[in-house]
Order: sequence, then C-alpha cells, then structure tokens
Amino acid sequence: MRLNSNPNGEWDKNNVIPITYYIDCYGGTYIGEQSINSPQRIKRGEVFEVPVGQYLDSPHDATCNIYGSKMIQSLRNLAEVYPSYISFGSSGKLRALDLGSDKAGYYNAELYSFSIGANTMLQEVNIQNVGKIPATANMSLNLDYLYALEKLKLTGSSFTTLSLADGGVLEELHLNSLDTLRMYNLLNLTHDKIFLNNKEMDEDGNVFDLTVLGSDATAEEIKNQKIRQYRYTASKLATINIENCPGMNYHGYKLLHYAPREYFTEYSLKDISWEVDDINELVIEDGKVKSLKILDKL
Repeated sequence: MRLNSNPNGEWDKNNVIPITYYIDCYGGTYIGEQSINSPQRIKRGEVFEVPVGQYLDSPHDATCNIYGSKMIQSLRNLAEVYPSYISFGSSGKLRALDLGSDKAGYYNAELYSFSIGANTMLQEVNIQNVGKIPATANMSLNLDYLYALEKLKLTGSSFTTLSLADGGVLEELHLNSLDTLRMYNLLNLTHDKIFLNNKEMDEDGNVFDLTVLGSDATAEEIKNQKIRQYRYTASKLATINIENCPGMNYHGYKLLHYAPREYFTEYSLKDISWEVDDINELVIEDGKVKSLKILDKL
C-alpha cells in the first residue's frame, strides 16, 4: 500500500495499523526498503500494531509492505494513513477491512486504485468517504463472490458500480451515489438496515454533507463546497437490477423516484412488493391499484 499525510499535510507520529492474524505466525513490515520491525511471532487473534507513524515524515505515496498477508484476518485504521493505492492480491483470509471513516470532516481523495482480491471470507467492509473525485476507472466494486459479506459501508465514496453476491448473507448496506447497482436474492437484508445517501439535498439533487462543514455552516459555505458535494444514491443511476430483495420493497421505490429517467440504459426489477409513502404515486383505475407512476415512466 502507499501512505499519505492528511489533506492539510499533517502526519500523526502515533499512527498505527492494527492487524490480527487467524493463525500463529511471523509478521514483518517494510517502509520502502527499511524494515520497521523485525519478523516476530504473533499469536492468533492478537492485535499487532504496525507503528508506521514513527517511521515517516509528511509522507506522500510512501510504500508500505506488510508481510504474512496470507494469514491476516482483520486490517483496521487505514483511514488514518490515507492510502492512495492498496492491493490485497496476496491475502485471502481477511474477515474485516476498515479502510474508510464516517468521522466528521474525513475524506480520502488520494485513493485511486483499490481491489479486494480473493478475500472470499470477508464479513465486514468499511470504505466510506474515499476515492478520487471524479471517480477513476478503477473505482468499481464487483463483490458478487463475497457470499459471507454481512456489512458493507460505502457512504460518501466515489465508487460508481456495485455488484453484490447473489443469495449472499448481507445484513447491513450503506450506499453511496452509484451509476450501476446489482443485487439479487438478499433475503437477510431488511429495509431498516439499508441506508441511502440522503443527507441535505437541494432542488438539483446535490447532497451536501453537513458533518463536514458543521451543522452551523452558512448557506454560502455550503454553496461553495466542492469536494464534499455528494450526490443522492440514485442521482446518477443508469443500470439497476434488483430481484427478490425484500429490503428494497421501499428503498427500490425511492431509488426510482430520484433517478433521472434520461440516464437509464438498463433496468430489471423482479419480485418486489412495492411500498410507497404517498398515495399519489399509485396508478388507480376503476378503484383498483394498477401500477406505480414511477414504473410507467421507465
């Protein structure tokens, strides 16, 4: 991975990367070609803190290699070291990945390339508020092989495409603004565990994250905000495929309600028992509900 100072050029000398391993093993870390800790034996489940803060001074794209990655079970606190590039190609046992943050004021615009690799055992992934703006071609998430994934947090990130495992065990989903969304047979995902990116939104669909500016931000401060200007989850949707996902009975309607019709290139909506909160959204003929106005516009 490549590490960076925060957007203000500040670097915390106390920065550490907490790692746990699923088996007793030896682990070591290199910054560039310098070993920052001799290979040492680490117990299964024990938190091993890599003290990267001590060995760098205002880093920009500083290379950090963690050895023993095939045995890593969880990798946390990466948000604090603002990675611009990260690869998990040599790991395969990750259960938890904490790359982003929802902390007030946080955004990592350095990240330009990210791949989860073959970590099919992942259960929790947090990649909130990360990614180049506008998004690069590498900011797509194909997670259709992560059947064990239980929790996914994407809020505020610049990922444009999301595909989820068909019939996976996903239980909690925080969505960002997407061009493409594909989800099938997610029976464990209930509507109260789906969170759309629906913060303060103006009449044009722009979403302003007030956690960045503060709740007392003036209208001028909000208007001038650039990098923190998010879009509603549905404001760029061009492709949407939802099938047999009960949690989307209500949220699916919301997505269609806010998605601009002119963007759609592909859509498939099956086995959805639509739930709406406004009777005016119904098409009623002869006293019977025929359809939804939203569907008639597709």
